[in-house]
Amino acid sequence: MSSKVRILKLSLNLSSGIRRWLAFGLAFCAFSGVGNPLAIKFVSAQAQDQKRVAAQSKFDEGEALQKQRTTESLRSALKKYEEALPLWRSVNDRAKEAETLHNIGYVYHSLFEIQKAFNYLNQALTLYRKAGDRRGEANMLKTIGGIYGSLGENRKALDFYNRALPLWRAAGDSSGEAKTLNNIGDVYDSLGEKQKALDFHNQAAEVSARSRRPF
Repeated sequence: MSSKVRILKLSLNLSSGIRRWLAFGLAFCAFSGVGNPLAIKFVSAQAQDQKRVAAQSKFDEGEALQKQRTTESLRSALKKYEEALPLWRSVNDRAKEAETLHNIGYVYHSLFEIQKAFNYLNQALTLYRKAGDRRGEANMLKTIGGIYGSLGENRKALDFYNRALPLWRAAGDSSGEAKTLNNIGDVYDSLGEKQKALDFHNQAAEVSARSRRPF
C-alpha cells in the first residue's frame, strides 16, 4: 500500500471533532514529505490520542449519569459506557476497558439485571487477572462477592471474599483487606455464626488500626 493511501485511510478514520488535528497532521506530512514514515506515525498518533480523549469523555459522562441513580440516568450511563468500550479497545487501554466493564456491571446490578451484571464483571475480572493487576482483581472479587451477599448467597459471597484477601495483601492494600475482612464478618453474622463474625470484625479493626486508614 502506498504512503499516500495509508495516510488517506488514517485521515478518513478521524471523527469530525478532530479535524484540526487532521489539518495539522496533513501539513506536517506535506512539510516532511508524504513518504516519510515519521509523518505517517504522526497522523496515527494523533488519531489514537483523540480516540483516547473521546473515550474518556464518554466514560466521564457515564459516571455522571450513573451517580444520578434514576432508571433513566442508569440506562443513559450504560449507553455512554458502551460507546467508550470500543474506543478503549482501539487504543489498547486494558485498564480503562476493565474499569468500564466494571462500571457497566455495577449499573446492571443497580437495575436488578443480575446475569448481565455478572457477565460484565467477570469480563473485567479476566482483564485484571491477565494484566497482573492484583488490586483490580481483588476489587472485582470483592464486588462480585458483595452482589452474591445481597442475593443471600452467603457461601458464594464468602468464596469470593476469601479469594480477594490474599490479593489485597499481595498488593499491600490494607484498606481493601480491612473492608473485605469486615464483609466476611458481616456474612458470618448473617449466617448466625457470631463468634466467627466477631473474629473477622476484630481482624478488620486491627488491620485498619495498623494502617491508620478507616474501613
